[in-house]
Amino acid sequence: MRHPNFFIVGAVKSGTSSMHAYLERHPQVFMSGLKEPHWFGPADRRAVRTEAEYLALFREATAAHRIVGEASTSYLWDVGAAARIRAFAPEARILILLRDPVERAHAHYLMHHTAGLQRESFLAALAAEARLPAGTRGDRFHRYIEVGRYAGQVARYFDLFGRDPVLVAEFADMRRDAAAVVAQVLGFLRIDAAPAARIVEAEGPRNQYRGPGNWMAFLLMGTPGLRRAGRLLPGALRRHIKTNLLFTRTEKPEIDPRARAMLADIYAPEVAALEELLGRPLPGLRAGWGGEGRA
Repeated sequence: MRHPNFFIVGAVKSGTSSMHAYLERHPQVFMSGLKEPHWFGPADRRAVRTEAEYLALFREATAAHRIVGEASTSYLWDVGAAARIRAFAPEARILILLRDPVERAHAHYLMHHTAGLQRESFLAALAAEARLPAGTRGDRFHRYIEVGRYAGQVARYFDLFGRDPVLVAEFADMRRDAAAVVAQVLGFLRIDAAPAARIVEAEGPRNQYRGPGNWMAFLLMGTPGLRRAGRLLPGALRRHIKTNLLFTRTEKPEIDPRARAMLADIYAPEVAALEELLGRPLPGLRAGWGGEGRA
């Protein structure tokens, strides 16, 4: 049975679903049908119960698949995930996808709010998280700020895997030229990059903002047991249900300027530390700050 040798560990709402979908179209790549198994993340997030169940996600991978992978966002923010992956697959290659942390936090909040999992305003939810004691993990409603503290998260992977097996890419670059980023990832994986443009064109845009279309959206998404059961459905069927039955395309709500200013002040030193760690500027991580915060 094949074991995974590639992990997408991008931040929540930072393009991991799109990248997973792009890569699974490549003939040399096998991505698990279940996105977000979270096997190496916190126990309460795991979508599979045993290692045998986890490895079964890759049983259809063949010798033609040089890359066997999965994508779970908890692997970036969970402090123990990198070490667990390193112990399981020491030669693995790691893709870290990052998004402007202000935009990311708002998108994360909207995901919960749309699904009926978060009733407070964005500003109130941020204030509640900011009041938690230092080091407190919080629950799924109190992680909007924490998930965007990228510098320490990336450093963990560098410390454990070294630099060469870890690629850090930006969601802003995917928005601008997805084919170029996919080609970069394929090169990083040391497989044929020629199909990149065709793969992106065939897949089309993903995860565009949608609001709840009916009461069933709140019922299904707001019930933990039903959400967990939904993860076991094939990816194409899950996307069809969400896109055509539960949610409708609508305008994305604007971020509260007070929340934007608060987050920009929090993340300014974080982004600066990450730029120093990577040795390159990251303007895409400040794109949504407007005039707030410090470069």
